Amino acid sequence: WHDARESDAPAPPEDEAIQQALAHISIENLQLDEQARTVFFTDPAMSLDVGAVGKGYAVEQAAEAAEARGLDSALLNIGGNLRAIGEKANGEGRWTVGVENPWNNDPAYIQTVSLEPGYSLVISGDYQRYFEYDGVRYAHLIDLTTGYPARYCSSTAILAPSQGGGYADALSTALFCLPEAQGRAVLDAADGYEALWMYADETTAQSDGWPGQPAQ
Repeated sequence: WHDARESDAPAPPEDEAIQQALAHISIENLQLDEQARTVFFTDPAMSLDVGAVGKGYAVEQAAEAAEARGLDSALLNIGGNLRAIGEKANGEGRWTVGVENPWNNDPAYIQTVSLEPGYSLVISGDYQRYFEYDGVRYAHLIDLTTGYPARYCSSTAILAPSQGGGYADALSTALFCLPEAQGRAVLDAADGYEALWMYADETTAQSDGWPGQPAQ
């Protein structure tokens, strides 16, 4: 799908190619040796794309490094991943950030979220990295049950507790690629994280502790 999206004439891959790829996605073929700090694939046709977690981890590491050097007031925005360092330096309290509208209409943001110091807001959606073919949008996040781009929702937003930005990046991708009920089960196992689901019909759903407010 990446090659299809980046080609001069984007088009969905052949179904045979998709089925062949699905034969090489089992997590059982990934071996991690924490002591040796190595990754090994027992299936030579597999590879690892860390795009679902790499940016969030990098933002969290950058924030923690800045804090260790004495920075006590900043809002990091790296590729849409937001991480609060302290509160606003002018004494106006917490950083307030927007949840981007995924529906290609106004307003630009559908909700606002107040970030406690150390908290992160991470969003995954189908509205930035995609191509269209015969009037159908094909986004970059893949449903592993079908081999095609996930279509459960338009976007998912994750609010992460302090130092949780890396996991939030993985969680936002996972919830985007799952039906909401399954996503809620995953979220329930992640202590302290909250989520917002945004659907193509412009409705939303949220976890019990989601703190977002309607954008003004």
